[in-house]
Amino acid sequence: MKKSMIDYIKLSSYRLTDNFEQREDIVEQLCREYINSGKCGIKIVASGSSYNSAAAARYYMQNKLGEVVHVITPHGYVHFDDLPLKNMFEIVISQSGCSTNCIEALKYMGEKGKYRIVLTGNMESNIKNYGDLIIDYGVGIETVDFVTMGVVTLMEFLMLFALEAGYRKGKLTMEEKRESLDNFYHAIAKHCRAVEAVSAFFDKYRLNLSDTGPTLICGNGPNKGAALEGALKFQETLKIPVAVYETEEFLHGPDMQLAPNYTVYFIDDPVPDDRIYHIFQAAGKVTGKAYFITSREDVPDERCIKLPLVKEEGLTPLLSTVVFQYLSAELMQALDTCHSHPYFREFEKLVSCKTENYVKILQDLEERDRS
Repeated sequence: MKKSMIDYIKLSSYRLTDNFEQREDIVEQLCREYINSGKCGIKIVASGSSYNSAAAARYYMQNKLGEVVHVITPHGYVHFDDLPLKNMFEIVISQSGCSTNCIEALKYMGEKGKYRIVLTGNMESNIKNYGDLIIDYGVGIETVDFVTMGVVTLMEFLMLFALEAGYRKGKLTMEEKRESLDNFYHAIAKHCRAVEAVSAFFDKYRLNLSDTGPTLICGNGPNKGAALEGALKFQETLKIPVAVYETEEFLHGPDMQLAPNYTVYFIDDPVPDDRIYHIFQAAGKVTGKAYFITSREDVPDERCIKLPLVKEEGLTPLLSTVVFQYLSAELMQALDTCHSHPYFREFEKLVSCKTENYVKILQDLEERDRS
């Protein structure tokens, strides 16, 4: 039986634990390449959910490496890259291995004589023909086009890589590394509890949540990456307009569009912030579909999704992303919004962001999954 988004969200709890236990083998190649390169700072070239994962992991990575981590789209990398960042250690990421813009970026790197390192979830995809070093980041098999497990496992890989590389470069002591690993395991062990919390929230507010329309998501720092992924998932599954803002930026104009038909999510900061809660309360005066995502226990439960507390700020997206993954999956099924508007078929005939054999590659993955 073909797995659903919900299946992969639940499987993510186990995959995160398995990859954590095998972390030394999984990140070894990339760590070795980075250390031996002698470069300072990392540039990640990625698109879609892979971009969002990198944006979410970036803060943790910078903290452990003590170096700049820059995330850029493939098109931006090829055509508009920032000159001062030219000598960074570069990585291209594509879970499917079939993203044509990532392949374009790799071709560009080849023309410039650069060593091309690729992280992917499918070692047999087209992208293997365009990289010098292809690394499997440990997603396993995920056959649903609206990816979930690949998002959180990529965050985990990037974070664990930075933790190990930071230690090897002398940025962290052994004691700091051990403490960070303990905190990491503490966070991923709570993934299943986060899923349960969102599931209970969905059951309680199903009717309100099903009244979909213009949606805003506000998140700061590492949770901005979770907000970006939330927007993408709602757009893919529910086919609705979604915008993302940092919370304070939301107050500088975007808040003026609020109306009773709007849905707005506020993700609390890793260190809970009364200011964000007050903004959530204010939004509730305009729309009954304002929601607060937090680890705080000292606020009322009404319209709040209460996630388990993590011990390091940078780890919060491993749990906050689950909110949007789960809600989008349940709502897509409940509202039957899997398929795009019929006119969209004409768009797809003219434009694609995947290689021609993408559907065949997904079918091959499904066959492997069944066996």
